[in-house]
Amino acid sequence: MCDQENLNSPPSKTRRNANGRALNDQVRRRCALNVLNQSRRSGTEGNTSNPNVNAFLAFHNVPVPDIASHTEEEPPKLAEEPENLEFDVSNISLQEISFVTRSQTNSGSLRFYYLDAYEEPAKQPGTVYLFGRIVSEQSKSESCCVILRNIRRRLYFLKRDKNASTNRNVTNADLLAEVTERLKREFGVPTFKSKFTNRKFIPKFKTLPKQGTVLEVLIDPYCDKISANLSGDTFYHVFNTSSTALQRIVTEFEIKGPCWLDVTGMEKVEEGKNSYCKHEFVVDATRMRSINIVTNPPNLAPPSISTLCFNTLTVLNEEENERQIVMISMLHNASGSLDRPQLGEKKCNKRFCFVAPIKGQSLPYDINESLKENQMSTIVRTLDCERYLLKAFLDKLKETDPDILIGHDLNNQISLIVSRLGRHQLKRWSQFSRLKREWDLSKMGQSKSIKWEITAGRSCLDMKSVASELSPKSKTFEMDELVNLHLTPDGSEKSVRVELTMEEISDTFLSPKPSMNLKYIIEWNWKELLFCLKLVDKLDAIPLLLQITEIVGGILSRTLMGGRSERNEYLLLHACRKRKFIAPDRITFSEADDTKNMIHSGGMVFEPIKGLYDTYVILLDFKSFYPSIIQEYNICFTTVEDAFTLVPETNLPTFPGCSKPDGMLKSVISELVDRRKEVKSLIKKTTPGSNLFKQYGVHELALKLTANSLYGCLGCPQFRFAAKTLASMVTYKGREILNNARKIIESTNNYSVIYGDTDSIFVDTKLREGKADFAQVKAIGQELKNLINKHYKHIEFDMQGIYKKLVLLQKREYMGLMVDVDKDEFVKREIKGIDVIRRDCPMVAREIGGEAVDLILSDLDRDSLVQEIRHLLLTAKDKVERDLVPLEKYEIYRTLSRNPDEYENPQCHAIVAKRLNETGKFHIKAGDIVSYIICQDGTKNTVSKRAYHPSEVQSSDQLKIDTKYYLNQQMRSVVSRLCEPIREVTPVFAQIFT
Repeated sequence: MCDQENLNSPPSKTRRNANGRALNDQVRRRCALNVLNQSRRSGTEGNTSNPNVNAFLAFHNVPVPDIASHTEEEPPKLAEEPENLEFDVSNISLQEISFVTRSQTNSGSLRFYYLDAYEEPAKQPGTVYLFGRIVSEQSKSESCCVILRNIRRRLYFLKRDKNASTNRNVTNADLLAEVTERLKREFGVPTFKSKFTNRKFIPKFKTLPKQGTVLEVLIDPYCDKISANLSGDTFYHVFNTSSTALQRIVTEFEIKGPCWLDVTGMEKVEEGKNSYCKHEFVVDATRMRSINIVTNPPNLAPPSISTLCFNTLTVLNEEENERQIVMISMLHNASGSLDRPQLGEKKCNKRFCFVAPIKGQSLPYDINESLKENQMSTIVRTLDCERYLLKAFLDKLKETDPDILIGHDLNNQISLIVSRLGRHQLKRWSQFSRLKREWDLSKMGQSKSIKWEITAGRSCLDMKSVASELSPKSKTFEMDELVNLHLTPDGSEKSVRVELTMEEISDTFLSPKPSMNLKYIIEWNWKELLFCLKLVDKLDAIPLLLQITEIVGGILSRTLMGGRSERNEYLLLHACRKRKFIAPDRITFSEADDTKNMIHSGGMVFEPIKGLYDTYVILLDFKSFYPSIIQEYNICFTTVEDAFTLVPETNLPTFPGCSKPDGMLKSVISELVDRRKEVKSLIKKTTPGSNLFKQYGVHELALKLTANSLYGCLGCPQFRFAAKTLASMVTYKGREILNNARKIIESTNNYSVIYGDTDSIFVDTKLREGKADFAQVKAIGQELKNLINKHYKHIEFDMQGIYKKLVLLQKREYMGLMVDVDKDEFVKREIKGIDVIRRDCPMVAREIGGEAVDLILSDLDRDSLVQEIRHLLLTAKDKVERDLVPLEKYEIYRTLSRNPDEYENPQCHAIVAKRLNETGKFHIKAGDIVSYIICQDGTKNTVSKRAYHPSEVQSSDQLKIDTKYYLNQQMRSVVSRLCEPIREVTPVFAQIFT
């Protein structure tokens, strides 16, 4: 039977953006509360004269509580730290105090701070787990799990105009009758709720209209899955078949990242909990009226969160030829903050460590006495074997109950721990997460979704993965490089971090007379964790990823795992619901494979006019080029006919422009751009270096990353809204605009465009320093900028900088001295695409290349320049031949594009990685960066077969640096390319290198 009674009543409203406000309510509330809290901490209670505070609160219309009367419980003071230790000493068992929860209001609702969500669509359809925090009567933050059950699936059956069998007009009654009969007969749906409505579609197939009448149906989540291709006499498509219960909860309640929720109709679970959380509630979400977002919580800042940073150390068990975990060190922070974590502060962390001997060995006989003497016996626990170590680690996870797990190379560490848990058949592995489960770990794979299942309820921040997005200057994203890049004081050549090799760690556990004692290894591992946390703070990783989650309306744990396409999927899902569109279903793997072979042309790159330019060269650059093109030409799947049909670039659809209403993509990007402009204006009004200034900076960067990533996902086959035709249209217009800009420039006063790439153009003014005033050059740039900008509404050309000297070598290879447009006296060296900044160029070649760049860009005359380069090469050659260059400067870094054993014609890094994996000490896979050194090994093998890992070179007396290779193939190659425009240097290379 069909029941239409309640479907016409939508779920209660939760939150809407008021007239497209530039900053969403949640961000404004959080920032406002931060401002108030900062005032309290700085002792300015009741001070209403602070201009930053008043301006911020007034602008965002946030109610100001009575600061003077507000009291805030001070965090518990930690015990004084012994002078000979670097960290706080705490008992290894955290005292657990039971509180009476006051989070239940008089109206019978639960005031709940939502942090993360999880679902298992295949195993538990219609069930969503919300994880977060509630505040106890003693103002303590405690973990909580809210389980939403019976979330029905929402489907849309698209009505035919004519009956496929009888060719008669189809009535609503006809459609309802057929759907009722088929759902019951084919999919076991006895009852459902339904209503007829008109909806707009984003059709991926030509047979589908852009809008029409649909039968909206709510069915039981446990019924058989229904295909989007299902059709009948009265309907010919079913929409929303691939959407999950979690997506329905997030979009229909408009939950955009962590926020306060009021949950009603819940039942507290006292026994037989499904989770490890301190509190657990179950809600029947059948009617979808149990959640309300708390829009303006008075004096209610986000509660403190729990974070746990850990690092594992392993040793090769040669008998079993597998890596065994011998140490897990942890730093726990029970009072962290999402906005300003300050995780790297020593006083915020409690430390723990578990140590176990390798199988068949034992720890030093006096280890416990040594730990007691060094006041470490309460925080370091020795175990008899790896199995007990893993049990202790799981118990500590359950006890500390972290919201966020942090570590460097955390993904690999989790994979290792899971494999060892499976090896020992530990049934309590689910304590790694917040859900109690008993799956067979041996049957689980290693995909990203599996890691999400393993750690359900705990977000995971892998510093190595995050650095690939937030630290673009990094090359390897390894700990040593990140520390040197971000934590080493300016001007210091000495790293603040000490590197330990796997051999040194193994020696400590395997040798009867180790070179270093176990206490040193324990302290070193804690320092590694502190470095990791300081990097998280330095890069603002948690606040930035939190902001991105709030902007796109996604899931925090999924954002931390990376994956721009999923972020943008949530962004567009929210946009679809707001505009009453039915989002397209996910395509199948076979459909995704069909689009892989279609390659669209990228950006335009002009052939460079190579040479050394000592005249002023203006660099003009389009701001947010591709997002601006989408706005300018209204390119969207809602405005372009057959946007999902694969067509060659010679037959692209008509560009809609302003002939059609603004498309969804244009509206979404415009909102992001407008919000970013507003935040940038607030930054200008805020004191540099203040906490508010940093918060605005993080939010501005989050908006920028989100807007710029949207175009890139259009060409990704796995993206739910993938439309390669749209991507082709964007790049087509990009090439056209760059060509038009070139024509405009070259027709003005005979200026010369000497190079251009995607969104930038280099213009030679033919004016030299000393013969032209710098203001005159700036005026030329301003003139050219205005000439181009007047042709567009959303596309903006800007003057990025001015080169006083420039060397053009090849496409995307150039170097120069750039003068900042706003600071005439400021000059910086700019290098693009040249070997001296590439990862696969060893430091010994990069250093000589860097010195050559300095010489070329100096004010030396041509003869003096040639002599200086000659001297540079001779000096460098002498150091190499006399073995005066440190070993690490010969290392070459390459990234594996696939697993080492999957290469058909292995290259150096693949050969090295495969050989290392075979030792059992390493687990190198696709995406990892491998370092190697080319050596003379006594053979006449090719270069690729004479590549060795640094650890292999250090441990062998037979391997010697191949100096001829580095002199001729690396150092000479780098410098000769840099000096290509200087012909007088060519004979020098022939004289020095043979």
